[in-house]
Amino acid sequence: MYLLSFYPDHAVLYRINPGYSDIACEEITVEEDAVASSSVLAVPIGCEAHTEDHSHAHVTKEEALARALAMCEDTYEWELLDGHAPQEEDLPDGVEIPTYIATANVGAQLKGIPYCYGGYYGLEEESRDSFADAATMLSNGIAKYITGNVCHDGRVSGTIGLDCSGFVSSVYDFYSKCSTLYLDTCGHEIAVPDNPTATQLNALLQPMDLIVAEDYHCMLYLGPSPSTGYIRVYDCTGGTGVALQRTNERQISITHLINKGYIYRRMTCIYGSDASKHWYKCELCSYTGAEAEHTWKYESTSSGHRQVCNVCGYATETESHELEVTGVAGAHFFDCSICGFSSGPIPHTFTYAYSNTVHVGTCSECGYRVSGTHNVTMSPGNANGHVFNCVCGYSATAPHSLVLSSYGPTGHIYACTCGYSTSEAHTLSYAYDIDH
Repeated sequence: MYLLSFYPDHAVLYRINPGYSDIACEEITVEEDAVASSSVLAVPIGCEAHTEDHSHAHVTKEEALARALAMCEDTYEWELLDGHAPQEEDLPDGVEIPTYIATANVGAQLKGIPYCYGGYYGLEEESRDSFADAATMLSNGIAKYITGNVCHDGRVSGTIGLDCSGFVSSVYDFYSKCSTLYLDTCGHEIAVPDNPTATQLNALLQPMDLIVAEDYHCMLYLGPSPSTGYIRVYDCTGGTGVALQRTNERQISITHLINKGYIYRRMTCIYGSDASKHWYKCELCSYTGAEAEHTWKYESTSSGHRQVCNVCGYATETESHELEVTGVAGAHFFDCSICGFSSGPIPHTFTYAYSNTVHVGTCSECGYRVSGTHNVTMSPGNANGHVFNCVCGYSATAPHSLVLSSYGPTGHIYACTCGYSTSEAHTLSYAYDIDH
């Protein structure tokens, strides 16, 4: 692989050996005018190289996250064989086994892909089967490869694993390993404030955004951390500590990111598309990749639905839902037979038919029916009697049952249990004697 970089009065041609750390450079002097008019385009590693035998398969953010999960969680479990971790005196020069492997016993079940300086797909040989081959070699009893190397003196043949840039390159399925020297050219930079806080970073970053310090380290953003001043990342580092010498999810402090001068970049898949298919488009030139049919999912709102391609984001025009209504006790639901959109529960709106003793209610939206005897409430009514009312509309009047409730100097009050009351003056009868 070659990377051609132009400067005002010269160009530098870098020859990259995939999977290794050494870079051969050949400096080519050219005229300033030639540089300005050159039709040759420098292609950062991680971009399509535009040749059949030297291109990589782009993956979506969702696919990248799934690949990172597979490497960093507990998917990769393998048995430590005798040849995986030789005694220190038997190790080749420049090899130091990760602590969590060196301290384990033969036969132990270990997890994750070990850190290996210069490692990409987990093999000495290149492989388009990506990181799955590392698990195959670790779990199928092939013990001729040494598991990991946290020594940073250079790539050592016969070791298995990933380093930080190998991990990122594998997550995004680059055709060849892209080192931290060049990862800061991949995708596009995300503008963040100077000395950002964790809150600011969490608001600006998305899962699988690249966090990279040139020629130092790189990792992938995962999300907020429960610890103040930290964020969660996926990475593979040879740092000290048992948990840090393998593919791993961990917390990293904002102070460390600031002090080391990390920058933040977003990997983007740029696609052209029409109503039935999409194709990869290079961000730097007119190159287009092979066409592929859309893979659809539905996006729904209360007003309608549309189809959106999972890969490229192409969207159809919004169409109205084809709603079917279903009634259950207490409410009904509207469900689209095409996209699965559902609204509800929505209370029934009943209209009633009734007799003197029972009623039947039918929902005007869904047809759901209820029936039963009247459930009446009593109201005071008027002088003719009190009134019984049911929710269905049924109403009946009955005479009051008045009883003497209270009295005063001018009269007394009769009241009914319904709350109706009436008053009338006293009817006086007199008793007297001859001296009145």
